[in-house]
Amino acid sequence: AGAALALAGCATGPQGPEGPHKMAVPFDARTAASQNKDGKGVVNGSAYMVREGGLVTNCAGGPAVMLPATAYATERIQVIYGRAPEVGEVIARDGAAAAQQQISFDPEPTEYRQHLRSDTCDDKGVFQFKRVKDGDYYVFGLISWQSQPFEGELLITRVAVRNGRAPAVILTPPTKFGP
Repeated sequence: AGAALALAGCATGPQGPEGPHKMAVPFDARTAASQNKDGKGVVNGSAYMVREGGLVTNCAGGPAVMLPATAYATERIQVIYGRAPEVGEVIARDGAAAAQQQISFDPEPTEYRQHLRSDTCDDKGVFQFKRVKDGDYYVFGLISWQSQPFEGELLITRVAVRNGRAPAVILTPPTKFGP
């Protein structure tokens, strides 16, 4: 769960050697709360990857997290991932590295985490968020295949809900074929 929260830009570890990241964008609790009000949309998704040797692993039993794509969330994601994904683009990150990353933020508003929605992936790696208001959201998934030491992949995309509709979210990292 810690890795998934790190993925969502929520978990912070001990202060890194550079000190906390000074946020340029203030957290706007009103905007986040407004975006998180109930709507008519449904975001359906799945998370899986093809590992070495062709083994398909999904997020079964793991978390899927959705967060309003506010300016504050975008800045946090840019710090953690190097950049924020565009709508429909998937960015993958090594889960072990993310879990060990020591990033802290200044300020660190406690309200930020209150705007997360979470679901647990079923045995087929499928998750769903209901009653979603129109707007843009970040969707995160965690695929793990070993817990001690942790091995897995953290995935993020941005989804746009319009007129109560959103395309299916497929969280899978780009696959490389050949030598």
